Amino acid sequence: MRTHLMVSPLSLAAVLSVACVAWTAPVLAADPVTGRPVKEEANYRHTSQFMVNFGIQNGGDELIGLFDSGTGEQIDSSRAGGYARLTLGGDIALGDSDFSIEVSGGLLRDGLTSNVNEDKSVFKRKVVELIPFWNFDRHRLGFGVAAHLEPVWSVNPDAGPSMTVDFKDTVGAVLQYDIRYDQNISVGARYTYITYEEDVAADAAEFDGNAIGVHVTYAF
Repeated sequence: MRTHLMVSPLSLAAVLSVACVAWTAPVLAADPVTGRPVKEEANYRHTSQFMVNFGIQNGGDELIGLFDSGTGEQIDSSRAGGYARLTLGGDIALGDSDFSIEVSGGLLRDGLTSNVNEDKSVFKRKVVELIPFWNFDRHRLGFGVAAHLEPVWSVNPDAGPSMTVDFKDTVGAVLQYDIRYDQNISVGARYTYITYEEDVAADAAEFDGNAIGVHVTYAF
């Protein structure tokens, strides 16, 4: 089963987005009972906002498998495209147009822990994303870039020596679609296209990190 989800300090890009959002965010109409912005104000193009995003994803090449010690059957695997992603940033409205730019940073982490022994596999990397979005009604569609920084894969087997593999910083592409429930909450799906290369002098192995995922965003 998967455990040990963690959060690292956000990137400088996410910090810069906070200042941009605070400068451009207008005052929204609020429901007199709940105090939440009314749904009529929920269109993406109306405002700039801070955003917290949590998602799960999977895909890419297999890094290591987890096998049942009794039957030898594979029951799970750690993959280069997984697994849990947590980011903080801002969506910056571009005037009165239908377009905005989201800047965010955070951590993407795949952790696999055996429930029959002490085998562990962790693949973690910092992420910085810049995604222009086209906003229409309660929907938005974006295509942008994602930088994965300091990727590290660590394996700690129950029997045998541990292993750590460092990968080079890499840049890939992101295609994302979101639908907004109200001014604060939205859900969506994304596809990430990216490749990891080992940080060694020669004969560097490459791993496909392409992944499909779903996410929930809270904007404020």
